[in-house]
Amino acid sequence: MTTIDLSAVADALVKSLPTSKQLTAVPVPADGASAATNAYQVTLVGATSADLVVAFDDKDLLSSTGLSVEVAVASAFASAADVIGVGQISDVSAGGAAIIDNPDTTGRFELRDGTKRVGWFAVHVREGGNGGLDGLADRLPRVSNVEVTLTVVIGTRKLLIKDVLGFKPGDVVELDRAAGAPADIRVNNKLVAHGEVVVVDQDYGVRITRILDEDAIA
Repeated sequence: MTTIDLSAVADALVKSLPTSKQLTAVPVPADGASAATNAYQVTLVGATSADLVVAFDDKDLLSSTGLSVEVAVASAFASAADVIGVGQISDVSAGGAAIIDNPDTTGRFELRDGTKRVGWFAVHVREGGNGGLDGLADRLPRVSNVEVTLTVVIGTRKLLIKDVLGFKPGDVVELDRAAGAPADIRVNNKLVAHGEVVVVDQDYGVRITRILDEDAIA
């Protein structure tokens, strides 16, 4: 099994959690009940596969973001998964406290604000079952410089040619998506993720909120 710096994985997670608190991840033995609540998990499938779980003693720890907890922790999970290696990460789902309490879990950490514990993080690296991705990390450099086109779609509308020919400045075209709904993120016209449109230094950008599972990619 590939050796993984579990402390680096945990540090990547806490640095990416959208909270005003200065959190640290302190390794603790997985030898007792944590009584973890408000747990969320993802699974990474790749050259190295792993289950990652984060739990918060206070469910309002991330409330200042204005985002759902699932969305708020998604980027933090992605940062932690990047340290583990190349692979595909699942959607965030509620649950996973059993992984934190499992004595066979690879690593368990307390999330602390100073000396106060505010939550838990656990990562369990799986042996085998890598989805046939052996050697993927070695092969990726062969195509890493290939350009792809990323497109963000906030909505579409089917029109007749006569309607298009009738366009004039000031006309409003209603799209097939409600205000506030996530935008589609497409790579070479394949739907791979959802996100929200943001403004960065007066330019439009997109914040990724969900990576689609392989079965959901269209």
